[in-house]
Amino acid sequence: MIWPLGFAAVFLVTALVRPAILQPLKRIWIKLGLPLARIVGPVLMAVWFYFIVTPVGITRQLKGNDPSRLRLGRLAETGWIEPQPLEPASETMVNQF
Repeated sequence: MIWPLGFAAVFLVTALVRPAILQPLKRIWIKLGLPLARIVGPVLMAVWFYFIVTPVGITRQLKGNDPSRLRLGRLAETGWIEPQPLEPASETMVNQF
């Protein structure tokens, strides 16, 4: 399986010595690649979403994982979380650097 290296070497030398020779091949590759990218990109994103993201989300829901703390406790009237008190500004400004 050394023929791909020889093929690549021929293209490399051609690109360095006479790049204009490869211009028609570039045009063909672009005409093939752009429509192919419009198909492959969305298909791969759909596969990623439906086979990776969705099962992870379903698993986390079934385990009761709630990292955003969106569910209210049984006794909670609202979803408000009391903020933690901050240190007084004078104490935090003493040694800035």
